[in-house]
Amino acid sequence: MTAPPHLATTLTRLTDKTATLAVTGEIDLSNSDVLARRLHHLAAEGYQYVILDLSGVTFCDCSGVRALMSGLDRLRANDGEGWLRLVGLQPMVRKLVRIAGVDQHFPVYATEAEAAAGGRHTADPRPRTPGRAPESVTAPPALT
Repeated sequence: MTAPPHLATTLTRLTDKTATLAVTGEIDLSNSDVLARRLHHLAAEGYQYVILDLSGVTFCDCSGVRALMSGLDRLRANDGEGWLRLVGLQPMVRKLVRIAGVDQHFPVYATEAEAAAGGRHTADPRPRTPGRAPESVTAPPALT
C-alpha cells in the first residue's frame, strides 16, 4: 500500500476577513478532506474571502473540486458574500475546473495581486462548445 500524496497549505492573512491559502502537492480522494477542513476552519475563524494559490498543485481530481465547493459554501454561510478566487492554476488543474463547470463559481486570476484587486479575471480563450465563444466574464467585488 502506498502513502497518500502529500498536501501542504500555508496561510497568509491579508485583512481581518481575507487570506491567501497556498496549496502544494496533489489533491485527490485520499487527502481532499485536508483542503476542505482547512477552508472550513478559515470560515470558522471569520474569514469570508480566500485567494487560493494552486501554483504548487501538480494534480487534482474531482474530489478536489468537491473540497473547493464545500469550502465556498462555508465561506458564504454567514451572509452569502464570501468568495474563493483561484490563482496559479497548472494546465491540468485549469482544465479540470473548466470541464467540471465550476469556473463560474471560482474566478481564475493570473496573480495574487489581481485576485486581491478583484478586477477582470482570466477567461479560458477556448470555446465551451464548438463554434461558440465563452460567456462574458464579470468580476466579483473587490476586497473589503
